[in-house]
Amino acid sequence: MSDERPKKSWREIDRARESGSRRDEKRGGGGVSDERSAAYRAYKSQLDKLFDGGTKAADTGADEDAIARQLDSSDEAVVSDGLAALERLLSEGKPKRAAALKARLKSVQTTIDEPKIRERARALLAHL
Repeated sequence: MSDERPKKSWREIDRARESGSRRDEKRGGGGVSDERSAAYRAYKSQLDKLFDGGTKAADTGADEDAIARQLDSSDEAVVSDGLAALERLLSEGKPKRAAALKARLKSVQTTIDEPKIRERARALLAHL
């Protein structure tokens, strides 16, 4: 019994899996997007609590950590929020972890497609 079909590579198998999941997301089916949106809402509420807590970013590194996590996101809206938070942080003074934030801003410039976000990151990088 010889199988005449050529064997698929792992790369081809992974592509087939990914394209199937993308189709499900486009159709609106699947709980993955619901889970992501619920997780995103929880993440945003935690950030709101952090920023509304009355602590200044210059006083603690917690805000800088939150900003760094936002800048690491692949979601452009989250990155934009992180850039706005970094702008506020810079208006209050120089961040304690400027080198780490510089690295995050460089990453934003290469990973985000939106030109306005890349330009904001470039301008903030110049200020650091």
